Amino acid sequence: MKAKNYHPFLYWSVILSTSTAGTTMSDFIDRTLAIGYEKGALILASLLIAILALWRWQTGSLSVTNVILFWAAFVLTRPLGATVGPSLVLLLKLSPRQASAFSPL
Repeated sequence: MKAKNYHPFLYWSVILSTSTAGTTMSDFIDRTLAIGYEKGALILASLLIAILALWRWQTGSLSVTNVILFWAAFVLTRPLGATVGPSLVLLLKLSPRQASAFSPL
């Protein structure tokens, strides 16, 4: 998706849809595939690295010239964050109150 000018409705629609897609991917990996947060994070990180490598190979840089690769990388950052976060909370044995201190909300 590409626009020459800033359109607030388009911008927030894309942010909302990519966030929803990312959270859904994270839940699918953890709950439906039942591979857990750690393995899910490794899979997502590997996919992100592959996309970035393809992007660099195709364009010679990571500048945003390929819109499809940009959005693929952008969408993968959402579930990656959603899988790494709970893993860190479990690893550090944080209570819900302690974990909420790291929340952006």
